[in-house]
Amino acid sequence: RKQQKGALRTAQVLKHPNWDSVIVPVPAAESRLALSSLRDRGVTLVGLVAEGSGTGTAPLPLWDIDLTMSKVGLVFGADTDDGMDFSPGVAHELDVVATVPMKRFSSPA
Repeated sequence: RKQQKGALRTAQVLKHPNWDSVIVPVPAAESRLALSSLRDRGVTLVGLVAEGSGTGTAPLPLWDIDLTMSKVGLVFGADTDDGMDFSPGVAHELDVVATVPMKRFSSPA
């Protein structure tokens, strides 16, 4: 599974080599320090979480956030069952938390 996640992270960048993008996997223990360093360099950090997540604040719909800035870092929430969207200390470093709202379908009765 770990190899699959790594492949998924880089698949789109490899398809579009002209994108000015960098993917930097960071060990969870070093996440807060890495994000703090990016913020010091003027990067706006946008955390991405599932709808209805446990961040403590309601995430904004992704399309309500200005992503036209020259330096934007997307921080993906953790895919774990511990109830935390990010490793300890990460949420504090984010400028905003966003989600991609999904349309809910109900099955006919």
